Amino acid sequence: MCGSGQTGVPAGTMLHLMSSPSTILVVDDNEGQRYSVCRALQMAGFTTIEACNGSDGLLRIRELPNLVALDVRLPDIDGFEVCRRMKADTTISGVPVVLVSAAEQSRSAVNDAVQVGAVGYLFHPFSPEQLIAVVKGCLAKSVAKATSAQIPIE
Repeated sequence: MCGSGQTGVPAGTMLHLMSSPSTILVVDDNEGQRYSVCRALQMAGFTTIEACNGSDGLLRIRELPNLVALDVRLPDIDGFEVCRRMKADTTISGVPVVLVSAAEQSRSAVNDAVQVGAVGYLFHPFSPEQLIAVVKGCLAKSVAKATSAQIPIE
């Protein structure tokens, strides 16, 4: 594996989401970008796992992070296909994905992201504050969705 980030405790329960730092899998082939994203997340209290390409990302997702920050342009499998494969696998399909893209990419890529199951989208360049806001927002939606799925409706 090419990722050298920390490995977090697998996210399996609502209690884990509330009592432990959330773990974010960062998938990016650009080492500098990956470092910057991981550092910003770590400074905000998150644990990070790293992967340097789509294949590695699909392996590291098995560690069940709370969220995946996934670059669109990867050397082996593009981010849209990685997301599509994740969402097709019921063991990992519940992990939210935020796709990250270069600013020169078409804004219509956001529609493509929604089609493959991503819950968020970030365009480079973005500030650490924007990254953290998107990640926290997507995690909050994920927790709310999981909570509502556990509440019996009478």
